[in-house]
Amino acid sequence: MKNDYSHYLNTQENFRQKWHEYFECPANFSSDHYVEQLAPLFGTDDFFKLTEAQRNQLNLEYIKLVAEALIFFEQLLVLGAWKIINKRTYLEAHTKRALQHFAYEELYHSHGFRHFLFIHENMHWNKNKIYADSKILRFIISKIVILAPGCVFLPGAKLEAFTLSYHKMIKKYYLNQRSNSWIHLNHIHQLDEAHHVPLEFELHNEIVKNEGVLKTFFGCIFFVLTMQLALGIGAFKVVKYALPEKNLFTRIRLMMKMARWAVRLTPAYNEAREMTRKQFIAKKPIYGNLFKFVYW
Repeated sequence: MKNDYSHYLNTQENFRQKWHEYFECPANFSSDHYVEQLAPLFGTDDFFKLTEAQRNQLNLEYIKLVAEALIFFEQLLVLGAWKIINKRTYLEAHTKRALQHFAYEELYHSHGFRHFLFIHENMHWNKNKIYADSKILRFIISKIVILAPGCVFLPGAKLEAFTLSYHKMIKKYYLNQRSNSWIHLNHIHQLDEAHHVPLEFELHNEIVKNEGVLKTFFGCIFFVLTMQLALGIGAFKVVKYALPEKNLFTRIRLMMKMARWAVRLTPAYNEAREMTRKQFIAKKPIYGNLFKFVYW
């Protein structure tokens, strides 16, 4: 029996309400909300050598990195979805509706994180951006998505899994989901993403048959490699903005440590990898053995 995506569309039909409510809430995030366990490099010798002010700033810059990375990635998902919607004639009506709804949700998500960065002056987003000014990086990865739009779904599912795990991690320290605008934003974001993780596997299974397995496979490889480059750029900028007094050699060393911390040591990332692996088992994506590198 073909998937009509009713399980997704029927549960997400009122998704706009919670986002408009968020946009209307007052700004509420300051240095008082600093939690050192959530800051980059927590638990390492380098972390404990920093002053309290430096740790706090490192935490703010990492939050900016997470927010900008999500804006960047959500926009790539929108680009991939709309490329398929507008240029492909093979789509059945129910798949097209699911893709359109998915794209609109991702668009709201990117607006939500941009809104957070824009309204909080302590983020200094007007002068210190992570990815918004990285034109070459954005050009490269956009070209990959345009050439192989089906490549966004499985890496996308892994990032959506990260947002679920990240929210689970931070809510241990912010018990009230409205205690500040960062936890509020991540709370409503993960409500959508809980549906997106399995959905993207389902979309992959339908679309890859028409887009071509090899094109999607190589698109995924280049997509994942480019995202590793993006991680390095983001980690370097976090260190640069948070610790401007450090020399170049120290910044590069801390960048490498922070990148490793982000993708190997944080509970959120490790849980996201396991969540994605379980989806591979449950959803059985077409030629899944080829795409297992996505959750490594």
